[in-house]
Amino acid sequence: MVSLKGGYHHRNEGVSSTEYTLLFLLSLFWNEIKDLIIKTSQTLPNFKIRNFIKYFFRIIAVVYAFFFTYYLSKTKVPKVLIGKWNVTTLIKGSDTLKSDAWLTDESAWKNVYLGEFGNLTVNPNPYVIERKRAKAGKYHYESKSHTLSILFGKQRNDTGYFEIQVTEIDRNHMKWIGQYQGKHLQVDLLKED
Repeated sequence: MVSLKGGYHHRNEGVSSTEYTLLFLLSLFWNEIKDLIIKTSQTLPNFKIRNFIKYFFRIIAVVYAFFFTYYLSKTKVPKVLIGKWNVTTLIKGSDTLKSDAWLTDESAWKNVYLGEFGNLTVNPNPYVIERKRAKAGKYHYESKSHTLSILFGKQRNDTGYFEIQVTEIDRNHMKWIGQYQGKHLQVDLLKED
């Protein structure tokens, strides 16, 4: 971990350990994979189709498994982000929102939930997730630029997509600074165990 403006971040240079793990597992089972593709003895049900179609489906199955595992390894975010975060300070524009603002303003976030594979939920109620008031979306963390891209809904538009700078991050504290719905946004977060 390296310090950055009082915060911390992880180095993510070159090939990740997940990619090495994936290559290692592929090398362990290389003979089985090769036999599955090339094997001439019939282990699949006889569908009375040509041999090249059988090989095609075998190759597709192996390629799909590889890319699915690769996709899961790439969408994982740093473990320091994952979990429930309590919003200690929320500044929109020049207004610092009061601690009871969540009662009337659904954009006064009190909890932020960051999932392992890029799922995000922001919730104004500090005690329970209210489905009608909470916003669910996706996020992507770029560790090199310390940027968190958040998408609420399915399309990038003015209200549903924004990028924020993560200026401080460690195991228990995170700070976001950016623009949301045309206003300056600053969020101080404290991780809940």
